[in-house]
Amino acid sequence: MARDVSTDTQEIFGEMQEDLART
Repeated sequence: MARDVSTDTQEIFGEMQEDLART
C-alpha cells in the first residue's frame, strides 16, 4: 500500500506542479 500511495501522491504532485508552472 505504501508504494501505491507514494505513486498516487507523486502523480498528483506532478499535476499540481504543472498547473502552478502554467500560472
